[in-house]
Amino acid sequence: MDCAMKLLPTLLAAVLTLNLLQPMHAEVVSLPGELSLPDGWTHKKLQGVDSNPGALTRTRDGLVIQYDIGMLAGIWVRPEDKAAYAWYLEQTIHGHPVRMALIKNETDEQILRVSFVDATANFTAPVKSAADVAEILAILLSFDYAIPPGKEGKMKAGVVDPPATK
Repeated sequence: MDCAMKLLPTLLAAVLTLNLLQPMHAEVVSLPGELSLPDGWTHKKLQGVDSNPGALTRTRDGLVIQYDIGMLAGIWVRPEDKAAYAWYLEQTIHGHPVRMALIKNETDEQILRVSFVDATANFTAPVKSAADVAEILAILLSFDYAIPPGKEGKMKAGVVDPPATK
């Protein structure tokens, strides 16, 4: 793993604390919740049985961020799985807990996963560089969602395993 990827958690914590990640020239897309998608990205909702899956695609190279949102989507980034991650970071964004992790699969492909805990919203994408990670996080950290009234701090997601990392 290159030096930039090793330093990424520290840099992200500083940027997140200063709340500087704001995509420019963004289109707001509806997932459930809303997300600002910059120029050069497309959104496609997919059919789910018990959750709301979809894909965000970077048109220049086909990089895909897959997502799954809903109570039965579970939480894909879990503190008890830290040993499987190259790095793990928890941050509070707009008052909501967010977990981020970089993992490697059997082929040494790096996978970025982000879980918005109280929204039971999960995002995953293969990444090739620190620039990919930064761009994906800039998009995902624009994710805005509402917790149903009376459910603040009470929503519990089931334990669902994240998608396999080929």
